[in-house]
Amino acid sequence: AYASGGSPASASASLTAQGGGLVPPATAMLLPAWPNPARFGTRFRFALPAGAGDRATLTVLDPSGRRVRVFTGPFTAGVNELAWDGLDGDGRPVRSGLYFFELVMPGTRIAHRLVVVR
Repeated sequence: AYASGGSPASASASLTAQGGGLVPPATAMLLPAWPNPARFGTRFRFALPAGAGDRATLTVLDPSGRRVRVFTGPFTAGVNELAWDGLDGDGRPVRSGLYFFELVMPGTRIAHRLVVVR
């Protein structure tokens, strides 16, 4: 956008964090997997409230609800990221198809879909 005088408009902003940076969320959040569809693996991102890191589990499930792979903590309060290599708990590649991944902690269960394409 240009200002009325025909020159480019500019603006600046300054943000300052005090007390150590980002504050953990009050409730857990699970973001979509990326990439999705996944061919060789994907990444899961989630945020946990303070004190929940040792009670959270992220699980990959097949369409019938069977556990394919389980990731247990301890995780940290705030944003966490996990890489999944597309292997099941026994180290075998999963088949193409629909999967679910869920973040579970006491009182909370959040799930999203994931497609694997081989």
